[in-house]
Amino acid sequence: MSSYIDYDLPVTTVFTAFSKAIINCTEDLDVVFAKSFGQTMMPSWATDWSLTIDRATFPHDWELYLYDQFDGAYDDLRKVIESSSFYRADGGRKPRVSFIPNDNAGTLLLKCSGICIGAVDGLGFPLQADPRLSTRTGLVQPISTRNPYGDDQAVARALIHTLVGNPTWGDTVGAALFRIPWAAHQEDPAAYFTSDGQLDFAKDDIERIAQLRARGWDTALGNNFLIFEWWRRSLSQFRIAGKRFQDYFDRDIVDCTYPSARVKLDMATVLGAYTSRCLTTLDTGHFGLAPYTAERGDRVFVLQGCSLPVVLRPVGDSGQFKVVGECFVDGYWNGEAFDGVERGDFAFEDVVLC
Repeated sequence: MSSYIDYDLPVTTVFTAFSKAIINCTEDLDVVFAKSFGQTMMPSWATDWSLTIDRATFPHDWELYLYDQFDGAYDDLRKVIESSSFYRADGGRKPRVSFIPNDNAGTLLLKCSGICIGAVDGLGFPLQADPRLSTRTGLVQPISTRNPYGDDQAVARALIHTLVGNPTWGDTVGAALFRIPWAAHQEDPAAYFTSDGQLDFAKDDIERIAQLRARGWDTALGNNFLIFEWWRRSLSQFRIAGKRFQDYFDRDIVDCTYPSARVKLDMATVLGAYTSRCLTTLDTGHFGLAPYTAERGDRVFVLQGCSLPVVLRPVGDSGQFKVVGECFVDGYWNGEAFDGVERGDFAFEDVVLC
């Protein structure tokens, strides 16, 4: 039996057919967020493979990211690193999909089933962003004051999970991230940066950094310090469960009691997870790590067949959605949304991706 190969097919048709084949063969929808944030090709659920994919994987890969160099950072480090690969937001459920010709646009719609767990509310400032794709120049402070996590300790725990994209990080052995003392002497955010957006270190800041070094925080002041400091200063005023982001970091300078490998690993992991993403809050109060191209009002779904929640953007009044990208949401990484359906908290929806 011979098959006909048409080399004149538009590349969009080929890419769409390939994504469709992946979904059908793997019975998995994760390919919908394997894309470049700059993709203009439609449909948005298909991947334009001519572009570089803006995705550093959330399920941390021991070999790919050379985590063995941090041996001793945490007890049973490999188990901590790979724990996220054992969980799926859909609880391991297979997708229910159909493909529908979109005659108006000449593309293919993907109809699937999902649960809306909230809408994007607050957005932190991204570490790296293409100004052609996002014109946001500052924080989008959350409107919602809801807190689904509990007391300050539970909030900090959920925030650690979110920032590293790992649902168990620091649970059994305390993470070092928020114990790295705030390095800026002043608490005035206007003094954190120069007029051109560079880090501003006043004399008092230099003295405070010297105190950090004297108290054993040399590792935190290593190669990643400047980018780490820029990152946390840029988020300093972002409101998280009623507190400023900087208030989650220790202010007092005390002796470092953490293994240097743990300090180094926490800093490297949070910066790696934040690449092409930004800290996000939902109108439910949940924390997320979403594509920096996300906007307030985007909806976050757990799709049946997707390992992670997905940020979707409504397209007018069409009832259809464009795919923005994956989103780690603490509290929705192991089938919790489907448990919510059984309790009556959520309902399944037909979701049409265009």
